[in-house]
Amino acid sequence: MSQYHPDRHSLKSADEQERLTAASADVTTAYTVLSDPHGRAEHLLEIHGRPITEGDGDLVDSELLVEVMEIREEISAAEMDADVLRTLLSENSERTDATVEALGRAFQDEDFDGARRLTARLQYWRRIEEKVSEKLSLVKV
Repeated sequence: MSQYHPDRHSLKSADEQERLTAASADVTTAYTVLSDPHGRAEHLLEIHGRPITEGDGDLVDSELLVEVMEIREEISAAEMDADVLRTLLSENSERTDATVEALGRAFQDEDFDGARRLTARLQYWRRIEEKVSEKLSLVKV
């Protein structure tokens, strides 16, 4: 990143500065994608020609949907109880970590069908984290 940072090239031509600014933006985007497990998984699936699309309903089984529904009910029942919400967030973090670990193994084994299912699962855990975090941010501690 430091190689492309625009401040290092202020004396170059406008065209060169524009090119370096674009390269800097690309590096920032790459870092953002690769540092997020879900974004990284989606990117790897795209690279391997196995992207997840809207019509991929077969990636999520009914067992996962029931589990997600139960977790969402727990979130709703928690109301504004910070302790319960923190517990739910911690439990979700454990699910997320386990899914990310399994996802790493799936990619390592080139099990792209498994990686696609795990990436879809990870998306659900991500949404749960967002919901609990949002609710927790509203709690006055």
